[in-house]
Amino acid sequence: MLTIQIPKDIREFETKFAGPLTLRQAVCCVVACAIEYAGVKLQSDILKLPVTSYIPPLFIAMIPLFFGFGEKALHMKPETYLRIVLFNMLMVPKHRPYKTKNYYDVYLTEPGEPMKKDAIPKGTTIPDELIAYK
Repeated sequence: MLTIQIPKDIREFETKFAGPLTLRQAVCCVVACAIEYAGVKLQSDILKLPVTSYIPPLFIAMIPLFFGFGEKALHMKPETYLRIVLFNMLMVPKHRPYKTKNYYDVYLTEPGEPMKKDAIPKGTTIPDELIAYK
């Protein structure tokens, strides 16, 4: 007897477009193939480069594949991933909840310069090998 598993949650259901691919995945595969074909044609016919230089378009062609197949691996849409994760990693926040203090400024001062009173936190000492004049 033929049995088909039905997902209990309707949000997990994905309609298939061509074979095992959804419409989004099929479109991304077509775009990736077009990028690869255009890159190889550009390198072979116009630029007259050797066959070994055909590899860089492969990396560029992987970008649409990331958008097509990345949803299951990331457990979120790739657009959301790029917006949340990469944007927050690359951009500096306007408000920082912490304040940094550079303790290496103490070690970078010239020997004749007076040091700031609060440069060294209380309870810490400078190691002997870092002291220029004893």
